Parts: sequence; C-alpha cells; structure tokens
Amino acid sequence: MKNVLLRQLRIIGLNWWIVIGIAAVVLFVMRHKNKRQLLGNCLLIYLMIVITSTVLARRPVYQTDLVNFRLLRTWVDHFSGNRFTRAELLLNFFMLFPVGFLMPAAFGRRFWQTVTIGFLFSLAIEVLQLVTVRGWFELSDIVDNTIGAALGYGCYVLVAALRKRLFK
Repeated sequence: MKNVLLRQLRIIGLNWWIVIGIAAVVLFVMRHKNKRQLLGNCLLIYLMIVITSTVLARRPVYQTDLVNFRLLRTWVDHFSGNRFTRAELLLNFFMLFPVGFLMPAAFGRRFWQTVTIGFLFSLAIEVLQLVTVRGWFELSDIVDNTIGAALGYGCYVLVAALRKRLFK
C-alpha cells in the first residue's frame, strides 16, 4: 500500500506541475481567443490522468473491508504522527487542486460550483474504486479532495487578481 501511494504521489505530482505550468503560461502569456478552450482541454486531460492513476492503474483489492466511514481519518492519523498518512493527506489535497484552479479559468465557475464539482468528482472516484474493487471507499478522501479543490480555487483567485494588476 505504501509503495502504491508513493507511486501515485509521483505520478500525480508530476502531472500536477505540468498542468499548472501550462495553465500559468496560458493565463499570463497567451492572449489567444481560444484560451478557455485550451484550459478546458488541460482540465480534461488532468481528470483522465487522475482516473487512470486512482482507479484504472490499480490492481483489484480482495478484502472485505473496502469502505471506511471514518470522516476525518487522515487528519486524526496525521496529528498522531503517522508519516504515511501525511503523504496521503497531501496527495488528497493536491489531487484536485488543479480542478479547483482550472474550473473557473476554463469555464468561469464560481466558488460553490467549483467546490461542488470537486466533491462530485471525488465521490465518483471513490465509488469507482469500490465498484471495480480497485481501492477503498473513504469519506476522508472525499473531504480532503474537496478541500484541495477549494484551495485550487483560492489560488486561481490570487493569480487572476495578480494578472489583472499586471496586465491592466
């Protein structure tokens, strides 16, 4: 489990920086009329990468306890000093951070729309993991992913304000 998490952290981390880098270039440099379409394509590619790495690339897990309803499990484990859970917590935050950043940039979504889409996408991942038996359905993952989408939206707001100031 630990090796799988580290592999996912590397894959999503690398892809996260690629997508955010492309988005930053598009937001700051390009004054192209199809900027939103390009950002939407970046979002779609990123969502496919997330689905692949969280569901499709995993091997089936044959256990009976595939559902964990402990709502704040990662937070409790993190504050009790579990290093593995710290990595999992960061992965869950950063996994949907680009979604929170790219949704308003590509489609002009508001905060609650973006957070709701992040929540629904996270829920879809967890349900797919449960149905395909390729992971655990964990409520704490949904909460952490949703927080990550909200943080991504906050970052977008900061970048948009900075862009507005610089390119008046």
